[in-house]
Amino acid sequence: MVLTKPLEFYSKNVINFFKKMSIIVTLDIEGAFIENYRLMNDFTQALSASTEIDEANKKLFFEIVCGRRREDFQRLVKEYKYEPVALCSYACNYLHPFENLQLDESLNLLKDYYSMANLIGRDVKKYPKYLKSMHDIITSNFNAYKQKYDEKLFSQLRKSELEFMGNKYCIIVPKCSKDVVGEGTTLNHCVGSYISKILEGKTYIFFLRHSKTPDKSLVTLEYINGSITQAKGSYNRVPTKEEAKFLKEYASKKKLKLEAKLNE
Repeated sequence: MVLTKPLEFYSKNVINFFKKMSIIVTLDIEGAFIENYRLMNDFTQALSASTEIDEANKKLFFEIVCGRRREDFQRLVKEYKYEPVALCSYACNYLHPFENLQLDESLNLLKDYYSMANLIGRDVKKYPKYLKSMHDIITSNFNAYKQKYDEKLFSQLRKSELEFMGNKYCIIVPKCSKDVVGEGTTLNHCVGSYISKILEGKTYIFFLRHSKTPDKSLVTLEYINGSITQAKGSYNRVPTKEEAKFLKEYASKKKLKLEAKLNE
């Protein structure tokens, strides 16, 4: 196969970018422009003008998004509303040096991460600080979300006696397995993988939240044999001193042991 478009098909600014970067127009590049001319034209001009990305990475990223990662790039930009140059900067200036991710791997991992979150209806950070870890967490929760659980049994195991409403904080118990999955996705930890253990009676998961926003995830609690064994907030943070104080008071009222690590 040979190229079908003359050089005049591209704007002068794009041609100048090709010359400056010593880019040879390939079938992949031509195909990317034919499919999404405006996107590629605007992206190329903005990439050329960027001072945050070095020349070698500009060329490499451009060739990757025109080639083997074209679909990932276009989906991130068109469907998930990523800004193309910011995406390039994130991959080149953060993911590659700090997470040792190659540029094509970064795009694929980010696309998977964001698409899985989108499919289970959860908002996540567009540019996560630890993409590989966040990808593993969202994968675990996504797999839990897809799995069919015995919701009747889950409901029968529901420990409504643990619920409590305070002035500032409240304790909520999940109504179905999807509540547990949603908790893990929102707080970026792997509690979704605990559902099977809940159904086996080995553990129980419930939630600490603000009384004014009881539907908004804050701290996840684990309950085993009359004891609160774990308390984890976003990215597995320990409870704040104020949250810890409430948990101590709550455990005392409910006559529960409190073995979770707290911020004292």
